[in-house]
Amino acid sequence: LKNTALEALEEGYNGLSITGELSWALNFKNGKKEIIKYEWKLKQEIFDNYPVEAMCRYNLNKFDNDIIKSIIELHHYIIWKGKIHENPYYIESEGCRDNKVVEYALESWLNKIQQYQKQENTFKEKLQDKKSEYEFLFNKINDAIYLQKIDENNQFSNFIKVNDKACEMLGYSREELLNMSPKDIDFRLNTIESKQRMQKKLIKSLEDNKEITLETRHKTASGDTIPVELNTNIYFHKGEYYLLTLARDIRERKEKERELIETKNNLKTKNESLEENNEEILAMNDALDNYINEINELNTRFIKLIDLFSNNKHLNYGDEVEFLTDLLKTAIEVIPEADYGSVYKYDDGTVNFINVIGYQINNLGKVNIPAETFYNLNDEIEVLTFADLNARNKEILTAENYKKMNDNLNAIKSILHMDLEISGNKKIGLSLDIDAESENEFSDNSLKIFKSFHNIASSFYRLREYNYLQNSFTKELINSIIKLLEMHDLYTKGHSKNVADLACKIAEKMGLTKKIIDDTYWAGLVHDIGKLLIPLNILNKEAKLSLEEYEMIKKHPVIGSRALKSSESLKHIAKYVKYHHERWDAAGYPEGLAGEEIPLVSQILQVADSWDAMTSQRAYRSALTKEEAIKELKENKGSQFSPKVVDVFLKMI
Repeated sequence: LKNTALEALEEGYNGLSITGELSWALNFKNGKKEIIKYEWKLKQEIFDNYPVEAMCRYNLNKFDNDIIKSIIELHHYIIWKGKIHENPYYIESEGCRDNKVVEYALESWLNKIQQYQKQENTFKEKLQDKKSEYEFLFNKINDAIYLQKIDENNQFSNFIKVNDKACEMLGYSREELLNMSPKDIDFRLNTIESKQRMQKKLIKSLEDNKEITLETRHKTASGDTIPVELNTNIYFHKGEYYLLTLARDIRERKEKERELIETKNNLKTKNESLEENNEEILAMNDALDNYINEINELNTRFIKLIDLFSNNKHLNYGDEVEFLTDLLKTAIEVIPEADYGSVYKYDDGTVNFINVIGYQINNLGKVNIPAETFYNLNDEIEVLTFADLNARNKEILTAENYKKMNDNLNAIKSILHMDLEISGNKKIGLSLDIDAESENEFSDNSLKIFKSFHNIASSFYRLREYNYLQNSFTKELINSIIKLLEMHDLYTKGHSKNVADLACKIAEKMGLTKKIIDDTYWAGLVHDIGKLLIPLNILNKEAKLSLEEYEMIKKHPVIGSRALKSSESLKHIAKYVKYHHERWDAAGYPEGLAGEEIPLVSQILQVADSWDAMTSQRAYRSALTKEEAIKELKENKGSQFSPKVVDVFLKMI
């Protein structure tokens, strides 16, 4: 046995299990003792020292009861019907060796009884501890728990167990709940049909061995309902089916879901509002683009207008025909609605065409047109429809001349024309025509700009008539534009002239050169010319300006400067106009220049402009008194105004 055990170890086995057939020894006298003696030796020599286990097997049909009893007493563990058992009737093997079986049996049994009693008590204590622990945990679970039976007809019993949370959540005592069933608390089970549907669902779950999860509402003792989430399981125990249900109060979750839905809806509404705002912003951007294009177009028209009256040829009393031709060409360029045009003189009661655009001048020259046919009837500037013009022509012209004129004139929709009176007599006429097929109409801006052509032509002829010097001519032309500005801006009437005169006096008091003094005067005269491109509703607004409107107003120095730069004879004063709203402390516009960075002429203009504004009546405020205006200058010296200019001005007044 030793050798076999060692060989098994060498071959890689953990141990050796042996079986020996010794039942034949029991047939001999003292055979039982011999077997015990033999097994005892095996235990000492082999089983205690080597990895060997011996298994004793007995066929109960071959041995009598005494032997079976002895067999049971001799083995610590017994395998019976496939299960291993710890043997309570085991007698320590020492008794067999010493032939004191009875003594050892009694002692072993008494020890076992005592030990089993202790084990039973320990088990009971542990069982009670486990039960207490189970009850504690069962009642500490934060979900309501309901346990009930399902009978063979799939009917629900009353609840057989509920936890503290169930009582707390529904407001019933434990005794009340144990006399109730799901139909008493679940509003879904208040009809026979709903109970039958639930039973079918449970049976299906039972067949599929699955749990059921659903949402419902439980009725409380006070009659309220609580939204709950149910998790129901069916299990089998000791021949019976049980239904275990966990009910979770989902009021807080439902409230959060409601808040989330409300938030989602609010976000959706806000998103829709943002989309609407975005569309509105896009529309505003489009409108702004259109407005900027219109501003650029007006700026181009304005530059052409300035070029017309600043042209040296005209300032030096150039040829009358050349001037009128330039007048017509410029008018066609800056009045975008016009398709055709003509400029003419009234000589000896007839119309004498100087130049035309879009017509054949030779053919028109052959028509004897009475001057009164072209005269304005009501105002210096008029807009006539084709019907108005046709009715007048029929009334005044002979049939032959009426036909000739209609044959040589294009089909027109409307006509914008003016008469120029010199010394009380109509001398010059200018007409712009819109084609009959055009959708355009003469705009208000075009009418105002056309008015400036009247002023320019009037100035030209006055200069010719009175033989003004070149400088006076330029002044008259610029004054014409300033008059246009005064018609455009209700608050600037006389303002530009006042600023020019006042600034000129300050420059003289400061001892500046004649050239600088002259430049100061001209810059003062045109310092607000950029306001011609500011919309009327903003420029003449009596109420407080919005931020956007104020930003638009702030652009006029740049607009005016840009226009003046395009004029050869006025570009040298453009920078003075651009910076006349800069402040000594750099808080002005458009570039935020500070101190001596601001041109001296602009510093002078700023003081003269502010003084005239403060002491003039406005629709939105009363004029300041002289003392109040002086106080304003003193308080803002060194912040808004140039200190040296303010000092000179205060001495001057």
